[in-house]
Amino acid sequence: MNAVLKQRLRVVNYTGIAAVVLLLSATAALGIYPLVQRGKANIRATRDLETEIADLGSLDDTVLSAKQAIKGAEARLQDVESHLPPASESNFYDKELTKLIVADGIRKNNANTPKEMRDYAGYKVGSVDISGSGDWDSICKFVADIRHMNGLTRLDSATIFVQRNGPSSYEKPICSFTITFSTFFTAR
Repeated sequence: MNAVLKQRLRVVNYTGIAAVVLLLSATAALGIYPLVQRGKANIRATRDLETEIADLGSLDDTVLSAKQAIKGAEARLQDVESHLPPASESNFYDKELTKLIVADGIRKNNANTPKEMRDYAGYKVGSVDISGSGDWDSICKFVADIRHMNGLTRLDSATIFVQRNGPSSYEKPICSFTITFSTFFTAR
């Protein structure tokens, strides 16, 4: 009887061990394995997000440098605009142009200064046509001085005709010119 009882106890123990092993295997297969797979997927997603954050960080640096460039451009624009005279002072421009003509030794034939202003990108623009004569150096200095007048100018066209009257005129020939340029004023 003792042997039968020991036999039954062994069967019960083996059955219990098999049940525990089966329970642990089912838990691992149905509970832990999906958690491990989900954890791996979360780790991959985390790495992808970290890479994306790093990319966005470099993009943030690019945006910051672009904003700084915009601020610099706006500062330069304000500086240029501070030199633009108001459209109501176009007669001041005539006086300044006359001073340049006299200072550079130009003989003015005709000068049409801005009377009618047209609107252009928030500014007033006047067209100036000047024709005259002078030596080559005077005309070059005059064109350079126009660029440094109070305000902003844009050369639209220039024609210089060099008159040669024999060998003596090769050193300092008299030139006639026609220059058209636009000048910008503030709209106020």
